[in-house]
Amino acid sequence: MQNEIMNSLPRLLGLLGLTLFCGILPLVFAAIAFFSARKRGALGNSIKKASQVPIASLKAGNALACVSGQIKRLAPSASHALLRLKVEIWDTGGEDERPGWKGFTEKMTTSPFLLEDSTGQIWVNPQHIDKNLLGDGAQPSQDELNEAIEILGIDPAMFQHGQFRYMLWKLIPGQTITVLGVPQQQENALWLNKAKDQPMIVSSLSYPQITVEVSQQSSKASVLTLVLGIPGILFLITGCVLFATTLLKLLA
Repeated sequence: MQNEIMNSLPRLLGLLGLTLFCGILPLVFAAIAFFSARKRGALGNSIKKASQVPIASLKAGNALACVSGQIKRLAPSASHALLRLKVEIWDTGGEDERPGWKGFTEKMTTSPFLLEDSTGQIWVNPQHIDKNLLGDGAQPSQDELNEAIEILGIDPAMFQHGQFRYMLWKLIPGQTITVLGVPQQQENALWLNKAKDQPMIVSSLSYPQITVEVSQQSSKASVLTLVLGIPGILFLITGCVLFATTLLKLLA
């Protein structure tokens, strides 16, 4: 009996290892998706509580506020209020991987800017913004791509080998945007900044579009939680049952 158990031990351990891998790995990603869904849900609640107001009514100490207006001017020496470049490379795949586009590199830079509506002006500090709510990016022209690579300090030699696709987000003077932030007094000017436990959003989307986008992001994360979590749990249960059944047969 003891010899039979010892001879079957590698198979039992292999079964247990496979079960843990096939079950726990999806559950890890399901947990990540779950916390992402909760985070986007909390963000959505914060956005819905934000006051949509004209710039002239903003005062230091106000809660999260939402304003819309045009980028009037930038900080000295800045060329963009925001510039973000996302690059993906085509992966031909392998025995265990499907071909597809994979993340290659991504960089973003921001600069303070003056926002103006029909009632007044306010400076905006776009640091620590939610990059998932910038709005729709666009495929850049070759000149736009070259400019972005230079401004962001990306080495052009990185793109000598492979098939790439690019997505560019940029905010420049004259564009109409939506900003959510907390009004704070800095020296002699009022600024919209990111405050603790509050979102900071600078987007080409309107306020209603932002709320819809956050809701969709939260829903997608919730669905992904179920898609990954249910198979992971089933794998664990099935594997544990098979492991216990095999072990009981050997002990019988």
